[in-house]
Order: sequence, then structure tokens, then C-alpha cells
Amino acid sequence: MNTKTTVSPLVISTITLAAIFVVILGMKATSDILPPMLLAFVLAICTTPFMNWFKKMGLSSGLALVVTLVLDIILVVGIVFLIIKSVDNLVASLPEYEERFTEIEESVNGVLDNMGIDAEALASDAAADPKGLIQVAAGFASGLVAGLSNWGLIVVMGVIFLVEATSMPRKMENLLHGEPDPTATEFINLTGGLRQYMVINAGVGAMAAVLNTILLAIVGVEGAVLWGVLSFFLSFVPSIGFLISVIPPAIMALVQFGWETALIVVALYIIINFLVDNVIKPKFIQEGVNISVAVTFVSLIVWGWVLGPIGAILAVPMSIIIQAVLGSREETRWMAYMMGSGEEPYDPEAVSDQDEQEELAQTVA
Repeated sequence: MNTKTTVSPLVISTITLAAIFVVILGMKATSDILPPMLLAFVLAICTTPFMNWFKKMGLSSGLALVVTLVLDIILVVGIVFLIIKSVDNLVASLPEYEERFTEIEESVNGVLDNMGIDAEALASDAAADPKGLIQVAAGFASGLVAGLSNWGLIVVMGVIFLVEATSMPRKMENLLHGEPDPTATEFINLTGGLRQYMVINAGVGAMAAVLNTILLAIVGVEGAVLWGVLSFFLSFVPSIGFLISVIPPAIMALVQFGWETALIVVALYIIINFLVDNVIKPKFIQEGVNISVAVTFVSLIVWGWVLGPIGAILAVPMSIIIQAVLGSREETRWMAYMMGSGEEPYDPEAVSDQDEQEELAQTVA
């Protein structure tokens, strides 16, 4: 008599989490080489639409690839130059505002003392020091430059990913020919969603960054370009990314001009962010990222530890991938739901074949 052994869903969930943990540790072990490769991959995703547009304009595939690669190199070099120059100027200017930093610190300490909070216990914490916050933000930007320093690998991998992008539509069509394989279906949906997320967020994030930079330049805030570039990279982080990006320029405005100007900067940042996220972005994408704020925050810490500043930028896409892996099995689908916002009711059943086919058709198109 044959007996069938059933594995407990809890065991499967534990094994899946352990496997994800092992993969994360492996990525940490290769953190010296992995960030440039991921950066090249992101650049390829975000600039593939330009390559396709060049081909539609009549350029050959090879020439379109070369032009797109040149644009990628110019973009990376430009960002690195702007960050380095802005950080150097900011560091050189900080001693000029030393007295104002001290006045602000004493004022904050006075308020904390009146509230019964031990200001001295917080004084050693850089996060409680306005100058420390500025230096942390500048250090984050410098970390981005460090991630961009391996030019050769970025260029080589960029070429490989862009070449691969030219054959990807054909591969997807072949996978969808006849009866699609379930694993291929999930892969196509995932890659299509990630591509849409990265491209659209890069576009609207760049728009918001330009507006933020113009705003700060008009007001006269030190390091306007640096804070604008920082807001672009943090635009890939839903919800808390905006909150993080507004703090350094607000502190600089406070130090340079006082509370009124700092409040104006914060208010205009909020207006720009609201228009971009709630007016412009919905015209290109109907659904937001279904990741909770808590998971987003934890992802920033984890992936920042694994890959550095570039990991913090890619925290949400990495979380989307993990969520998709967990949602691919019935035993772990509940964990994928727990990672989400919880706005929709929990449905342990897989999507219907009809919905699947509609999503695939939109992805390939």
C-alpha cells in the first residue's frame, strides 16, 4: 500500500525564507562586484525605450545600441561629476555655517530640556545634530559615486544587457506560444512589472528632481544640485523616500535663512511631490507598488547593508521580487500578502487564466 507524505505548509514557508536568507547573504558576500552590475542592469532597463525609439526613427539596431550606450555613459559621468562637485562645495561651505549649527543645536536642546528630555544623551547621536544629518546625506551621495566608480564593468555589462534587451521581446513571444508554462508566465509578469516600475519612476523622479533643483537654486540653498540628485534616487523609495529627501535641503535653508525659508522649502517640496505622485504618475501607471511602509523601511536597511547606497535605491524592486517569489506558492502566499498594504482582501487562490493572459498580452506589448 502506497503512502503519500505531505510536507507541512509551515515547513515549506520556513525553507523558502531560509533560501531567501541564503541568497541575501550570498549577495552580501559579492557586494564588491554586484552593485555595478545591478546599476548597469537598471540603466539598461531605463534606457531601452530610447534604443527602441531610435530604431523606430530609422537607425539600425547596432547604431541605436551605440547611441544609447553613449547616452548611458554621458548620464553616469554627468551624475558623478555633479555629485562630486556638489559634495566638495558643500563640505567647503559647512565651516561658514558652524555658528548657525551651534545656535540651532542649543535651541533644540533648550526645547528638549523644557519637554523633560535629556538633551545630552541625544547629543552624541549624529541623527540629532543638524550638521550630522547634512554630512550623512553627503556621505550617501558619495557612496553612490563609489558605486559608479567601476566604469569598465558598468560599460561592459551595460552593453550585454542592452544587447539582451533587443532579443527579449522575441523570447517572450516564444514563451507565450501555445500553452504558456506557469513559471514563464510568472517570470514575464514580474519582469514586465519591474520594467514599468523602474522606467516610470525614473521619468517622473527626474521631473521632480529638476523642479526641486530649480526651486532650491531660486531660493539660494547651498548644494541645490546635490539635493536634487538625491531626491531623484530617493524617488524610487515610496512614501519615506520623499521624507528623507526633504530633510537635508530644509536644514540647509534653516541654517542659511531661518525658519520661514525652511518652511517654504518644505511646503514647495510637498506640492511638487504631490503633483508628481498624484497627478502626473497616474497618467502612466494605474496601480502603485503593493508594499507596506514598514516593509519598505526594513528593505532600505537590509539592502543598504547588503549593497550600500545602490542597495537602498533598489530596495523596493528587491522587495517586489521577494514578494513575487512568496506569492508563487500557495503555502507562502500569505507572507506575500503580509508584505503588502493590506488594502485588498486576501485571496489564496491564483489568478485566473483569463486575467493571466490579459496581463501577459499587456506585458509583451
